[in-house]
Amino acid sequence: MIDEKLYRNYFQALLAGRRAQCRDIAQTLIDKQIAIKMLYSDLFQRSMYEIGELWENNRITVANEI
Repeated sequence: MIDEKLYRNYFQALLAGRRAQCRDIAQTLIDKQIAIKMLYSDLFQRSMYEIGELWENNRITVANEI
């Protein structure tokens, strides 16, 4: 399981368009031998759903999606 603090760091970096930071977080998890399915579902999928919800509720715009 990916802890909430790490997820929030990833999500904030994603929203800010800090791709290198997102990559580093994912690489750190891979280096710790996290299961790829968990990386996908607990980090990538969860963040994409959250971005979708923000977009749907007009809290971000397409311009925010870098």
